[in-house]
Amino acid sequence: MKVSLIISVYKNVADLHTVLEGLRFQSYKDFEIVISEDGAFDGMKSFIQQYAHPNPILHLTQPDVGWRKNQALNNAIRKCSGDYLIFIDGDCVLHHKFIENHLRYAQPGRIIAGKRIKLGERYSGLFRSNIENLLSLERQVQREGREVRKDGGKFYEEAFYIDPDSWLGIIPKLRGMYQLKGCNMSFHREAIEKINGFDEDYILPAIGEDIDLTWRFQEAGYTLFSVRNLAVQYHLYHRENWTDQSENQRLMEAKQAQKKFICDNGLYKRNGVAQCNAAVSHIPVPNSSSQNVSAGKVLLIEFKYHQEIIPSQLLMLLEGGHEVHLIMEKKLWDEQLLGTFRSRVSMALIPHTQLIIQKIAMLFRIRRYVREHGIEHLVFNTLDSNFNYFLLLLNPGVHAVGIVHQIHRFIKKRIHRKSLELVSGIATLSTYTLRYFQDHFEHYRQKSICFYPIYFDTDRNLSANVPDTDIRIVIPGQLDLKKRDYFQLLAALEKGPNLKSVKFFLLGNIQHNDGPAILQSIKAKGLGNLFYWRDEFIPYNEFFDILRSSDYVMPLLSRGIDNQDHYRQSQISASFNWAYAFQKKMLIHEAFRSIAETNNAIFYSDEDFIQTLQSLEKRPGAYHIPHHFEFKIQQRAYLSLFQRR
Repeated sequence: MKVSLIISVYKNVADLHTVLEGLRFQSYKDFEIVISEDGAFDGMKSFIQQYAHPNPILHLTQPDVGWRKNQALNNAIRKCSGDYLIFIDGDCVLHHKFIENHLRYAQPGRIIAGKRIKLGERYSGLFRSNIENLLSLERQVQREGREVRKDGGKFYEEAFYIDPDSWLGIIPKLRGMYQLKGCNMSFHREAIEKINGFDEDYILPAIGEDIDLTWRFQEAGYTLFSVRNLAVQYHLYHRENWTDQSENQRLMEAKQAQKKFICDNGLYKRNGVAQCNAAVSHIPVPNSSSQNVSAGKVLLIEFKYHQEIIPSQLLMLLEGGHEVHLIMEKKLWDEQLLGTFRSRVSMALIPHTQLIIQKIAMLFRIRRYVREHGIEHLVFNTLDSNFNYFLLLLNPGVHAVGIVHQIHRFIKKRIHRKSLELVSGIATLSTYTLRYFQDHFEHYRQKSICFYPIYFDTDRNLSANVPDTDIRIVIPGQLDLKKRDYFQLLAALEKGPNLKSVKFFLLGNIQHNDGPAILQSIKAKGLGNLFYWRDEFIPYNEFFDILRSSDYVMPLLSRGIDNQDHYRQSQISASFNWAYAFQKKMLIHEAFRSIAETNNAIFYSDEDFIQTLQSLEKRPGAYHIPHHFEFKIQQRAYLSLFQRR
């Protein structure tokens, strides 16, 4: 049985050194050490890189964005190689029989629970300065009970080690445990996987990392077994800050009331990762015990609004073996769109700011992040941003990649053209926009590609109360008259016959942009029965459900919109990629025939729009999946951006 000892740490390098030195005396020798850091402290990294130990050490970090111990522990479970997992804290020295006795009592249906003695300042100093004499220190603490208590030691009864084979061996059997302590517990990997790991909904200390596990394990059929006085542990003194546990207590009680002992936000996000509709049915998730070899450290950055193309990139990078980091503006984070990646990437969410001084500070903060984490590749999810130009200047030695959304902006703005000079790879989001880019920037032809961001996690149950109609036509995106010709649609519907069998779904926030004016016109023309809308932002789970249950996607582009030339040449409508992702035929104006996948489109003109609607079938013919939409082909194109030229 392979054993992983998982040590939780946060910046306390000195005590970690003491703990690691003490591990040299363990009677059981065959175990790996996993240092799970809730942060990325330079001093910790330097120490571990220079430290030599007879046991293998794996050091895991994550961005320091507040208390995220449960996330760090889940990272350790995924990355470690052990079949049996033992958890301690980085300020707890172990009795030399500690691991031996955890393993002695390990059974498949059993969760092992122990306690610790809290040492005072003087005795903690003895351990820190004299750890090479651990066995004599163990006897000294057990022998000098009065002095240990006078020094401020607590739970002194936990310092007594009792040989389970001696005549006193009956005593540990009488000392039970009613709940786990996160600093002294162990179980088989399959046990923690059965309840989906630590619950990352807890973002405050206490309860979430141990007490919450207790009831969840018990609900799953496991029993607690005490190793008090068998797996002895010495907690080194430090000043402690008391944390109000009431919020975590309320959270746990709510979950208990729902009997949610298998957490949703744990090792993996419930319902799995990535049912990808465009060309593959599944993107593989690494086995929990596998060791992925990183192909490079990639930091993806987004501060504007194109978060919908992030999932595809994360899937391509992760399956390609890259270690992925994500920095994005906090308001862009969407749990339903990106939550499945929370445990697989390192993230930092940055507050929105308009203040120049704060933007400058953010530039240097990101540069520091790049250096501290050894980032090898930067991906600018929206390259057409002045902010990103200055980030490129501050990180000259890092291989940079940029996603170009609106090519005409690079033609018009000099600062965007200068950004092109600083990146090593450039991507557009369709073949026709790539052609337009290469026609205007021929000298960048060798470093430009296109990929289609059409892979999403859509393995969800239907959550939206969607009206049951014969033919469902969805119109994705913001209700913006510069992008879509809503009024032309309404004028055609008003003049035509009553289309009772058709329902148009407006998948934008009706309260924003031109939504109120469009809604007023719908009601004034008496067309409300033909439309479905929401009075607020449509969450992605409902957005996906409606797309999946639809019959057609309608980009609503026409000659009447201000941006028609842009959509035909230099930028792609997101409606195209939603249609490709969910394998839905497009209902599109014939003016855009040259850029649509014609096998999967139905074209209409201004004159025959109503007739085209009347001829639509409830279930269109088979969707033709273009060969180049296959995930592996798109992934190869995207990952080619990371090859240094």
